[in-house]
Amino acid sequence: MPASITLSTSHLAILFSSPLSAEWVARYAAAEAGLAVGPVGPVGSTVIACREHKTGHEIDVLALARGARPRTPGAPVAFVGEAQYRHRRPGLAELRRLQYLRELLPAAGHDATGAVLGLFSASGFTGDLQAEAADSRDKVLLVPLEMLYGQPAHARRE
Repeated sequence: MPASITLSTSHLAILFSSPLSAEWVARYAAAEAGLAVGPVGPVGSTVIACREHKTGHEIDVLALARGARPRTPGAPVAFVGEAQYRHRRPGLAELRRLQYLRELLPAAGHDATGAVLGLFSASGFTGDLQAEAADSRDKVLLVPLEMLYGQPAHARRE
């Protein structure tokens, strides 16, 4: 009798949040989504210190610029992203959080002035977030589940 595998939402969230999203940024973001910074270098996740909140904030997907080396002072950051696998669609609050995290990066010795902000979501995005991303001149990237799995843009549901 074959064993069945049951994946809970929390298991899917863990897979979605870092490994899948980071891999997509490393391999496909520049070509498939026209990432404004072009191809990226090392991609991973990190925690950034925050003096204001006296805590560390997790960044799900952080990509350095191509040619940059991790743990090098002044390394340019190309992409700062958050991945969410939940029923609620991300909106402007999530984008503002990413903007705040990007502002924290120079205190850690990184140049994040040109970093693209990205949100990954399994449930889509709010209309106001989509509108702001459309007006961002490719500085805000919204990645729905369909894009992660390679569905062409013309076939995606909005």
